[in-house]
Amino acid sequence: MTITVSGGSGSFDARLDELVAESHALRSAGAVMRDLAGDTARASLNGSVVASGLLCPAELLAAEGAIATASASLLAGGVALEVGGALVEAAVTTYRAADEFGKELFDSLYAVGGMALGAGAVVGTLAYALTHPTELALLVSNRDALLAKVQESLFANPWLMEGLSRVAPGMIQGALFTGSSLLGGLLGGPMGALGLNVALLWGAGGHWPTTDYESAVAGLVALGQKFGYFNDTSDWPVSRVEIPPDARSPRGLEDIFNQQSSLGRDGSEGQIQIVQIKDAEGHSRWVVQIPGTQDWDPTRTTNPVDLTSNVHLMTQEQQTALQRQVAKAMDAAGIKPGEPVMLTGHSQGGIAAATFAADPAFRERFNVTSVVTGGSPIARIPIPDSITVMSVEHTQDPVPMLDGRDNPARDNWITVKAEADPDAIRAATQQAPIPGDAHDTTRYAETGRLIDQSTDPAVVDFRTANSQFLDGTGTVTRWKING
Repeated sequence: MTITVSGGSGSFDARLDELVAESHALRSAGAVMRDLAGDTARASLNGSVVASGLLCPAELLAAEGAIATASASLLAGGVALEVGGALVEAAVTTYRAADEFGKELFDSLYAVGGMALGAGAVVGTLAYALTHPTELALLVSNRDALLAKVQESLFANPWLMEGLSRVAPGMIQGALFTGSSLLGGLLGGPMGALGLNVALLWGAGGHWPTTDYESAVAGLVALGQKFGYFNDTSDWPVSRVEIPPDARSPRGLEDIFNQQSSLGRDGSEGQIQIVQIKDAEGHSRWVVQIPGTQDWDPTRTTNPVDLTSNVHLMTQEQQTALQRQVAKAMDAAGIKPGEPVMLTGHSQGGIAAATFAADPAFRERFNVTSVVTGGSPIARIPIPDSITVMSVEHTQDPVPMLDGRDNPARDNWITVKAEADPDAIRAATQQAPIPGDAHDTTRYAETGRLIDQSTDPAVVDFRTANSQFLDGTGTVTRWKING
């Protein structure tokens, strides 16, 4: 199994940043040359120079001509450097703007295509049910075996999952609006169809129809809340709990994901892990590890590491109960302002970590300098350039595809992709691998070991930049954040 690295110190975006830096240097040099041109021109008016003309008029004329030529050359060279620097920076700015426009355009195209697919799926399913009721009943009765075959096919062809993830927000809208039109029309004709669609618009909180990803998710949340789901209102005290025997300070990516795997195991649901590492002078740095989704009930129970936090995190509209609880645990652990913090998370935990890093208010309280995620859809989260990011993704894992966009390949953001080992999955599960197997933290720990051994320059730079978190032995604590 091999890994593929994008972003980091050798990324295309980093080279664009270097071009911008060079353009600033050119403009600065040009300004200096223009100043020299002015100084040179003023030399021709120097009193001593002018006075010498009384004795040596021919030589004065020659000197004045040379000064004028030098001044003009300096001025022309300075202007050329400044114009060249400005053109380089403008080219980079234009490229980045066009790239962002392209992303938004493709998002819109995928959303519109998804709406058409969703509508077609509803109409096609209804037509098939009416014309082939026996075959449909047979498919339904064998749905478990059919689902297993579909999942095996998706694992073997991950490009299908990626395509579905990009059109999913539109498909949901298209399917629901088409379904409400058909049902309303059946019950009350055109007015019935209109009435149900208006109700659907109201239920989605005015977010739908939309081609914007965050608005699409926000509409789904609003609709669910009308039925009592996705209400993110709980708040509980946090408390320190006993650590398990295998809890340890991470020394690399493999350790990070092994520790992520232990969160939620053996009755430890609703816990996070905080590690304090001290240097020789007694200064502290911290590793905060947030688990992935542990409760898939759409109704909030007593654990904020749940589906409700998931969907709210993806909207980026408000702070979630999970984030509030993690921040309270970090305060309780004694993390002081200014002390470096690495946030790590698997799946939902990675979304929370990235959202923390993008939150200016959170960064005022805690000095987040690094984020490590595994199997997390965080491409749309605006993490500042000052924070280093390591995103690990398996090509057969559908979860990091859920945001429908590739991670940015910035100099501070490294994405490492690998195929989850199908042989290892078969040995562990005794069955054919499916996409969910690629999301397992055990598989991410295996990939973490490869990353730890990698000599890729971007990975080496990441390890060097984050050695303060991964060198030395820290004090491990566990914190209960659920009710």
